[in-house]
Amino acid sequence: MRYDHTVYLIKEQDPDPDSTSLDFEGHKTVTKAKANVKRTNINFASGEMYEVTIVRVFGQCDADSIGLDDYDPDDDTTIHKIQKVGRHLMRTDFYIAGSRVTFNAE
Repeated sequence: MRYDHTVYLIKEQDPDPDSTSLDFEGHKTVTKAKANVKRTNINFASGEMYEVTIVRVFGQCDADSIGLDDYDPDDDTTIHKIQKVGRHLMRTDFYIAGSRVTFNAE
């Protein structure tokens, strides 16, 4: 398996509860990683089909969201929310659900 894409694993850290600061925002840590990125369609039992992006990273990784090739730290629209995480022996799979696929029958 080739890991030929660069992704950004974004982890949200909660603010320190012992801090006396008025800064209540959490901090983001961004880790750059090599990944295998592929897009596919997944059918659910209800008959609905969704476009899904699967991001495979070597090793055991944690992330709350992912930035793909178009990631810009100042633009929140380039951050993708993770719907499911699959953990395997030597890799971690992150699933990002996109839009629902509809077919036009004429």
